Amino acid sequence: MKFNCLCGRVIVDSADCSPVKAHVIPDQEAFSILDAIDAAISHSGSSAHAKAVACMKVRALLSDVARRIWQCQECGRLWIEDKAKEIKLKAFRPESGENLVGILAKE
Repeated sequence: MKFNCLCGRVIVDSADCSPVKAHVIPDQEAFSILDAIDAAISHSGSSAHAKAVACMKVRALLSDVARRIWQCQECGRLWIEDKAKEIKLKAFRPESGENLVGILAKE
């Protein structure tokens, strides 16, 4: 994915583990996701195949509820997918003078 920020910088999402990208889970989904993880673990069989199936179920659940978010490294704007996870991104800008660049990075 590649798009232009309002400040003019191009944001490119071409790699995993990017320090300018994150996944947001709505609070209304948090406990159901945790319950689904618990269920996948407790109901997974002892075979490697059963464990792989359980892992894929958890990944699918997370993918269904999480929305992607990116940050512009120039101006700090956050770009969030809409509820439908379409390419319609919503932009949020830091308060004037506030430097939030790197807020999505691990460290």
